[in-house]
Amino acid sequence: MKNALEKLARNTDYMKNVCQFLEVKGENVYCKQPESIQNIRSLVACIGPPGAGKSTLCNSLFAVEHGTKYTFFEPSSSITSYTKGLWVLSQELRMALPGNMRWEVMDMEGFQVDLPSSWKMAMVLSLLAEIVLFCNRDARCDNLFKAATVFEKGRELSTKFGMKPVTKQIFVQVEEGMDEPDKLDIVNKIKEMIPGIEVIAFEIPQIRNKNKKDHEFITFHPEIIEATRTVVKQFQFTGGDAVASKARSVANLLEAFNEGDFLKVADMSSELLKTDCERIFKAQLAIYKNQQIQRALNLPLKYLETSLEAFMGAVPPFTCDFTQSNFFVVGRSEEVIEKIFDELMRAEKVDPSEFYKQMYLDKVQDLQVQKEREAKITNQAEREFMNETNEIIEVAKASLLKYIGTLKFNQKIEGDGSKFLKTKEHDAKGKKLRFVPDYTSYFLFVQAQNVALKSMWEAQVAKAQWKAPCAAQGRMECTAGHKLKMEPAIICDKKVKDEEGNDKPCGGQWYWVDGPEQYSMCNGPCKTVKRMDPGLICYKCKADLLCQIRTSDYFP
Repeated sequence: MKNALEKLARNTDYMKNVCQFLEVKGENVYCKQPESIQNIRSLVACIGPPGAGKSTLCNSLFAVEHGTKYTFFEPSSSITSYTKGLWVLSQELRMALPGNMRWEVMDMEGFQVDLPSSWKMAMVLSLLAEIVLFCNRDARCDNLFKAATVFEKGRELSTKFGMKPVTKQIFVQVEEGMDEPDKLDIVNKIKEMIPGIEVIAFEIPQIRNKNKKDHEFITFHPEIIEATRTVVKQFQFTGGDAVASKARSVANLLEAFNEGDFLKVADMSSELLKTDCERIFKAQLAIYKNQQIQRALNLPLKYLETSLEAFMGAVPPFTCDFTQSNFFVVGRSEEVIEKIFDELMRAEKVDPSEFYKQMYLDKVQDLQVQKEREAKITNQAEREFMNETNEIIEVAKASLLKYIGTLKFNQKIEGDGSKFLKTKEHDAKGKKLRFVPDYTSYFLFVQAQNVALKSMWEAQVAKAQWKAPCAAQGRMECTAGHKLKMEPAIICDKKVKDEEGNDKPCGGQWYWVDGPEQYSMCNGPCKTVKRMDPGLICYKCKADLLCQIRTSDYFP
């Protein structure tokens, strides 16, 4: 991996290390390569006027996150920025990077306040990047206010575009050594210009270098790196939908948006909102179901006469937060989502009592067994023996729960759970006294825990949609010598049926359910959940590839 990085770093052509996501044509911007963000989890973006140090800061951020000292985004020493459009890492560079990739950097062309193309780039950036840095190498306050103006114009455009901005933090670069009251004035002014976003001031030391062409001297100077590390420590990602999950939607909407066909844009965004709401509904219903099953598991049942309704008590109603959808637009989508919710509730026939019913029946059966057993007791010795049986059952339950706490995703209770019942001596005693121990209540408890476990794993899958895309690292070449295309995403090849009943590859993208345990799910038609094999196979000859699944720390 290190050798591959060094080779890329020696490129005099920086274009091989970065990939143009957006390109500018006149007043419009276009998704040149939507696939370039198809395996990105989260984005940190840099914005500023030409020559503000955006590319330099992108390289410093890269160095802090990956521990490298290579220049991949080309810095510019002239007033005319080299960067055109919006740029991210190339797939070749990504494949050469080792380890987990929590977030990536995005470099934006130097803006001009009165250019619609700058507003549109800022709009797209606000839809994808949770964290944005206002770069300001010359430490001029008016540059920061211009950046705020452009960014807010972009956020306003997102209403017409039909997607929700996701930016939660903005870091503004101020003059080194600036007094705290002056910093606070700048921060408060930008908060007024861009309401609802946390604004944080940061400083980058101004390192002077006689050789102005020696960008690396400045970019990787220890003081610059330490200042950048201080900024990175303040990053707060919300864990929302991955950038990758929005790639195709942004590209399709942007095409209609550039044409000025806002009716088409509205129709597309409405359809995307409905589809996304259906996904959110199913996910939150799975979480709600798990919550109610866990609640039912812990509810006591003291009397056989207790009805299901009385056992349930006051059940919290199922609600669904559709405002988290990427396509929810404040002031426009409220009535729509109410209608969608009502339709989905009728279609799914959500009945909370169904989540309690099995637990209730198990508890009724358990109580009935206990009462029947007590009714058969004829002497004190038998009562003491039954109490000892109950103590063994309680110890076994505690051991079982401890064991359940160690289970990884999708694991089940081994066998019927009888290995936790320590009954040898007790059974021998019963045989001697001619008493038969009854462990029915324990096995009913195991049955209930299995139901709860299944529900818990379903809820985990629901929470993980679609937060962390699976990615590969290494050489896109197989052991047989085939060199393959640098695909940004790992695609599902499971066979599914098309409309005519013929087999076709699923074509969905894999996302993590549990990164440390290597479990993932497909967002395509098959919706498969499986443990990922770290090795990958050549689609040409089925030989092993020289790349593998990138490790991930994602856990919902």
